[in-house]
Amino acid sequence: MNFHRFRRPLSLALLAGGLIAAATPSSAASILAYTTTNVPPSGFGNWSHDADTLNDGIIPTTQDDNLLLDLGLQPTLTFTLDAETFITDVSILSEFQRNRVPGNLLSVVVTIGATSAIVNTTNFGLACTEFLCSVNLALPAALSSLSTTSFTLSDFVSKGALAGFTALGEVTVNGGTNGVIPEPASWAMLITGFGLTGAAMRRRRTAVAA
Repeated sequence: MNFHRFRRPLSLALLAGGLIAAATPSSAASILAYTTTNVPPSGFGNWSHDADTLNDGIIPTTQDDNLLLDLGLQPTLTFTLDAETFITDVSILSEFQRNRVPGNLLSVVVTIGATSAIVNTTNFGLACTEFLCSVNLALPAALSSLSTTSFTLSDFVSKGALAGFTALGEVTVNGGTNGVIPEPASWAMLITGFGLTGAAMRRRRTAVAA
């Protein structure tokens, strides 16, 4: 009996099985919604915001559509994502005012599940232009290795004459899924691979018996 004819289906089966360990990556998730605790109402300090200020896709250039935080109140923001994600970094955009409230953020405690870490901002000051400030929170491995659908920002620390305040206008996340759950097309190939494996094994048993 010629066993070489079984090599191709068996190879295809092994290839499909390997998809469990290397599923097709997908793009980073978007912020679906968020909740706030100890955040001043809209209009505080003449800064205004609404329920979707931080995820409405609008980058503000005025005091409107910005969330002004009084850090003395110990504000907390919890974000819900629209997909399971490994977050690598969080970007915060806000309107730049002459008092530099948006650009004074130094660090934030980021929490994913039961793991928290103090994350220092990058691009502080240098990214502030006439109308815009942006800072980035690059998450350490202890956080970026966790697959999650939510994360929390708390314990904000700022500097300058108005260090008791900071402002956020838009928050985005970067990262993506990392092959933990294969996509539908991968599952189809995987099932096909198992079928080919079973067929090859049955034929081989028949050949050996003969």
